[in-house]
Amino acid sequence: MCLNLVAKKSQEEDIKCYKVLTRTEDGKTLLSPVFSTMTWEVGKTYHLGVNKPHLSYDEYYIEGNAFHTFEDRNDAEKFKCSFRPLPGHVNVVAECTIPKSSKFLYTGVTSLVSWPFYEKGYASEALRIDKIL
Repeated sequence: MCLNLVAKKSQEEDIKCYKVLTRTEDGKTLLSPVFSTMTWEVGKTYHLGVNKPHLSYDEYYIEGNAFHTFEDRNDAEKFKCSFRPLPGHVNVVAECTIPKSSKFLYTGVTSLVSWPFYEKGYASEALRIDKIL
């Protein structure tokens, strides 16, 4: 996994962040745009090891999968517009929360591809979708 690690942060409170999802045109189903086999529900908290493979890391390295999110909504909006949605779907930005008890890394890049408009974000072991913007 290609992440430019800036810092591993300790977490004393919830972190607000943004995630790009794809939604069916009828609004009933939310999917991860890259791994479209995972469905999401607003209000539900997802944990690695339960919903996805386990995340492990040491001070400077992350291994396995993680929930990738953007720190800034504008960066999420740019990413949303950078790819076509699945047929019958639309790309959306969700406001999310990384729960305060979660392990996470603060990264300089949130994607496997280091495109210039991707800015700061997170790779975390837990994530809650709060609302679709």
